Amino acid sequence: MNNAVFDLIGGVSRYALWARQNPGGYCKLRARMDSEAEKTTQGPAVVQIINSVPDSPLSSGSAIDPDDEESEDSEE
Repeated sequence: MNNAVFDLIGGVSRYALWARQNPGGYCKLRARMDSEAEKTTQGPAVVQIINSVPDSPLSSGSAIDPDDEESEDSEE
């Protein structure tokens, strides 16, 4: 419901206009909003990366052997 009311009174553009005209009020409101957001934080965030690219010879590092002198000769 709060988002609907926010949109009805002008949304982001009106909020930005008000903030520009009232920097002190904006800073007070922002500080209060930030402190409220900190209260709801439940510890450190956990980011899980799931790789969907299939394994290839590059995955193991076996595709290129920097000590293999034969592969250098075959490139020439």
